[in-house]
Amino acid sequence: MLFLDRLTNGHPFFHTPIALDLVGEVDVDGLRTALQRLVQRHEILRTTVHLTAHGGTQRVHEAAEYAWREASIPVNDLTGPLPAEIITEITRVARERIALDVMPLLSCGLYRFGVERSLLLLRLHHIATDAWSLGLILRDLEAAHHDSVLPEPACFRDWALEQRSAEGGPQWRTDSDFWHAQLDGVDPVVEIPTDRARPDVARHEGAMVQSALGETTVARADALTKSLRLSPSAVYLGAWAGVVTGLARRSDVLVGVAFANRQPRYANTVGFFANQLPLRLTDPSASPIHAYLQTVTRTVVGAYEHASHPFEAMVRDGRITPGLSRNPLVQVGFNFTSDRAPRRPIQLGAALGQQLDLDLRTSRMDLVLGVRRQPGRATTVLWYDSDLYSERTAQDLLERFGTAVEDLIHRVRIL
Repeated sequence: MLFLDRLTNGHPFFHTPIALDLVGEVDVDGLRTALQRLVQRHEILRTTVHLTAHGGTQRVHEAAEYAWREASIPVNDLTGPLPAEIITEITRVARERIALDVMPLLSCGLYRFGVERSLLLLRLHHIATDAWSLGLILRDLEAAHHDSVLPEPACFRDWALEQRSAEGGPQWRTDSDFWHAQLDGVDPVVEIPTDRARPDVARHEGAMVQSALGETTVARADALTKSLRLSPSAVYLGAWAGVVTGLARRSDVLVGVAFANRQPRYANTVGFFANQLPLRLTDPSASPIHAYLQTVTRTVVGAYEHASHPFEAMVRDGRITPGLSRNPLVQVGFNFTSDRAPRRPIQLGAALGQQLDLDLRTSRMDLVLGVRRQPGRATTVLWYDSDLYSERTAQDLLERFGTAVEDLIHRVRIL
């Protein structure tokens, strides 16, 4: 990741910002003290990374430093959604380059719109965080603000050393053999028709479109998952595989999914633990639908059983030369999250914060489909490389996915 950061001149496609829309008066001194405690608690937030002749090296700093800025931006209506121009400005700041070899790594901004309305922006890099970590940061910031006691986190460096010492060992070889078998003979390049020519060097500029699946469709997908004992994502992942194989005119494709890759010991540790898993999926029209969905489930379960094998090792062992125009090994991704309850607001003293989703307009792959399962509904998001695809094409792909989910469910019901 350090190499990619240098190669792309600090492009924000690896940025992981947190934005909190705060309602209520902010205790600035209390907030700043809580932020300092947060950085002190998690070593990775005060660890710089340096590129040497022998590769990357880390340097842990004792001082719990973070960058801080405050700004006042008048807003006429403090009761409604934040104006688009405010979100645009916050997004611009979130895209600013993060220097990985200079302290502080964490940058914080408090933007005041009035006494009772503010926005807190935390700027972080993926080299120090993953999706799990972002939840921990919010939890720990809230706890630090209220002087709550939390379990002491394990040290991220211990996990990194464990990963390094495991290389070449029995489990490493078992996992390596599994992934070699999974990837044997597959063409990693997925050619989906594009609206524009692919640049020689990927710029990682992107955009997103959103939609939602109907309540009836979601309920039927849930019932199908339960009756066939499928993995929670199998119906949606299988439908997405159908869209991709159809467009690429392929019998099978690789779809990248993220895996948390955390042992219980590291449940409270901020850091980049997540691993990318390339799932080899086939065209659903070529198999009986029950068998196909169960195969998708077995593929997911098998991948999770060998999920600790680093993605970088899969690329290296497969002798795959990604080039500069494509993501290595996988160009199409899938992301499934299940929220059993709505996001809980974050209490920071008298201020109540609701997390905002910022669109940094970046893309790590050509296409990534996200399905967010919530009580009674499912939101769908397609992140796409805007150098390759137009917004109209992206919307068409999202609509095609919704149709594919309905068709897949219908095929099961008529049997």
